[in-house]
Amino acid sequence: MAIAAAGAALWSAGCGDGGAPAAALPADAILEIDGAVVTERDVEEVLPSLMAWHPERGEESVRSEILTAAAIPRAFARHDFPQGVARARERAAVAMSMLRAKQPFEDVQKAMSEAPIPDTMVKASRRVMDAYLGAAVFGHPAGTVTEPVETTYGVVIARVELPLPEASPQQDGVILSAIEFLYDPSLADADLRVPMFQERMLRSKIFVIDPRASRWIAPVLQSRIAGGSGGKSSK
Repeated sequence: MAIAAAGAALWSAGCGDGGAPAAALPADAILEIDGAVVTERDVEEVLPSLMAWHPERGEESVRSEILTAAAIPRAFARHDFPQGVARARERAAVAMSMLRAKQPFEDVQKAMSEAPIPDTMVKASRRVMDAYLGAAVFGHPAGTVTEPVETTYGVVIARVELPLPEASPQQDGVILSAIEFLYDPSLADADLRVPMFQERMLRSKIFVIDPRASRWIAPVLQSRIAGGSGGKSSK
């Protein structure tokens, strides 16, 4: 954390394009990509869960996966849709207040959720689930209701209906009910959202703030690391 704080201070004190002062960053900022800032906390939120799921993998490898699959996409969403993020947080807070007031989950879901409610419950595989949501639900017993989880597409309150542990960790799954609040309708479809974020990463410059982040950036993105420090990223 001390390294991250020092890096953020140097970054904030530097100059942006054309000599303009760079914007202040969170103390634990580790990198900036296309205007979106990723913090150490964004990685740490998921790290214990994925390390428990893949104990055979090294921490550096897991951090790299988190950056590519979760932290950078969520940073993009937060950067692009700040009003949508604020609105999703507010609506999720209202929904949590209703749940804490002992209103049935199903009633709150029908009244508040912005995502279609499936007619039948389906198994959600950990392999394809949003990493932030997975970290909040896997390993918990049936009936567990999460706090609002900020995913790559929206804020989600989930209830575990049936944990489904299986022999192969790659197929580990769970049945959930969810109350969802999207940052923006364009992020609703994972089949569109995931490749959109991936393509954006491949064409955007990455500015490293915390030197440790250089080791966590996936090989396919190493060529996108900017040669110097300071400034804003450009496509």
